[in-house]
Amino acid sequence: MKRIFKLGILAAALSLCFSGCGIKAGRKTSETEESFKSDTNKESVEDTTEVNDSEGTLVLGSISDKVYSNKMLDIKFDISKTGLDFVSDEGLKNMGNDGIERSDVAAVKKHIEDGKSFIDMFAVDNTDTTKRISVSLAKNNVLMPMDEYLDAQKEIMESQLSKVPKDQLKSSEVKKSDAYFLGKELSCLDIYVDTTVAKQCQKYLFVVKDDYMMIIVSSGKDEKEAQAGLDLFQKYE
Repeated sequence: MKRIFKLGILAAALSLCFSGCGIKAGRKTSETEESFKSDTNKESVEDTTEVNDSEGTLVLGSISDKVYSNKMLDIKFDISKTGLDFVSDEGLKNMGNDGIERSDVAAVKKHIEDGKSFIDMFAVDNTDTTKRISVSLAKNNVLMPMDEYLDAQKEIMESQLSKVPKDQLKSSEVKKSDAYFLGKELSCLDIYVDTTVAKQCQKYLFVVKDDYMMIIVSSGKDEKEAQAGLDLFQKYE
């Protein structure tokens, strides 16, 4: 079966997952850290309401009392005891959502239809920016078994990492692995990076939800910390 992928699905996730390790084109690490702190300023990160299209096929999650939830994806995520802070909608708009307002559902749908991912939630620990968790939505383009899909995404990630200047990235490895999510063991991709700033592991989960695909990225200093981030998710109630 022919493999058809668009790089945009992973572009935002890859850009964000390395920002705490000093890998972000054109920006110094200190600038990136200040950006995170600004975007997670407790006064600017207000509760948000659910957004959905008229058909109910696309639903963007909401944040209330430090709990992110998305009924379409059947997940919720409580940061109240984690040390994590949510990035504000304004921050998400500028960090990886091409300046799109989440309230503009038509623009969000077009963004996804064009083969890009839309970040629905992003949380970061401002005292240790290797710790980050994000949930993104993309078009369901899985036209093959998940094992083959992961092989294809692995190739894309390796290609992107090979373009990072060597003065920023000492080494990297992408491999297929497993993760526990909502009581199930799922296949995933693990990325290990060693930069001039820090070592980091990211777990990438791709979960199909009807017409859309949920991409969850959990990052930490090692695989144990990355899995711990996934353990924070619960079923939507």
